[in-house]
Amino acid sequence: MNKYLEMKKCKKILRIPMVIILLIFAVSLSAQDDSKEVKPIKIGDKVPNFKFHNMINYPTKELELKDLKDKLVIINGWAQW
Repeated sequence: MNKYLEMKKCKKILRIPMVIILLIFAVSLSAQDDSKEVKPIKIGDKVPNFKFHNMINYPTKELELKDLKDKLVIINGWAQW
């Protein structure tokens, strides 16, 4: 009987972290905003005005794409994970 009570107590103790983990998971899923539909850019579409920060080898630290109107722009994006 004593082991039964210990197991029951252990199950109660394990429920609390599981509930917390499930709540965190639920909140993180609800943080995803699906209200804005992302549409792919097609040839001939206007490009949105991107703003680039921390520019290197450029007179200013920030650059907006609209400042490069009528110029050839090649964007090479990369990341190091």
